[in-house]
Amino acid sequence: MLCMRILIYIKINNFDVGHNNKPITSIFFIISCIILRIEKLLLERYMASVLAVDDSASMRQMVAFTLKGAGYTVVEAVDGVDALNKAKMQKFDCVVTDVNMPNMDGITLIKELRALPNYKFVPMLMLTTESGMDKKQQGKAAGATGWIVKPFNPDQLLKTIKKVLG
Repeated sequence: MLCMRILIYIKINNFDVGHNNKPITSIFFIISCIILRIEKLLLERYMASVLAVDDSASMRQMVAFTLKGAGYTVVEAVDGVDALNKAKMQKFDCVVTDVNMPNMDGITLIKELRALPNYKFVPMLMLTTESGMDKKQQGKAAGATGWIVKPFNPDQLLKTIKKVLG
């Protein structure tokens, strides 16, 4: 896209990029491709990545669909153990997790993530059917940043993630 913009700019400004000036055209093309690659790397760098954790495949897909549609990069995990392994391999900007899951529940996952240096200050949201105060307090004590009750409103999820990411 940027390559085309540069070539159009060159053409509009009457730079001669015809057959007689192949070296000039080649240089502009190479520069355009380099700029395009830099733009892509910058975009990837600044797109927030979210780890979505839920034992329900349909819930993970709904969360991922919502977040990807808003431009977030999403990695899915099937339970706390899977999420912890993925979090050790890649740093995420935000974690959205269910509470009740096999192998490792969401509250334990948050405790484990908070013990890792890379996750001390990463926003972690609980997205769950649990709405009791005792569970919310356990989540807060573990280090949860926020709590959203299922079924979730996609706009509410996006607003919450945007808010916690700053």
